[in-house]
Amino acid sequence: MFNKPFPNSLREHRLKAGLFQRHVASILGLDCADRLSRWENGLAMPSVANLFKLAALYETEPHHLYPTLFKASGEIERIKERI
Repeated sequence: MFNKPFPNSLREHRLKAGLFQRHVASILGLDCADRLSRWENGLAMPSVANLFKLAALYETEPHHLYPTLFKASGEIERIKERI
């Protein structure tokens, strides 16, 4: 398994919701599922607007889709508090 530049749980949440990439792409107004595939593989990130749309579609919170990213932001806040 390769290291994802943007680790996420998008695929897991999509599958749990019982959706195919092409369905999610259509709901988001994307022309094809290629962009969604890049997001799921960690090669790119969705816009903030699309991140919130995905969270709503998958009935979860944005931080559950990118837990590592949100964990890192919490670590940054703790470092800033020490300064």
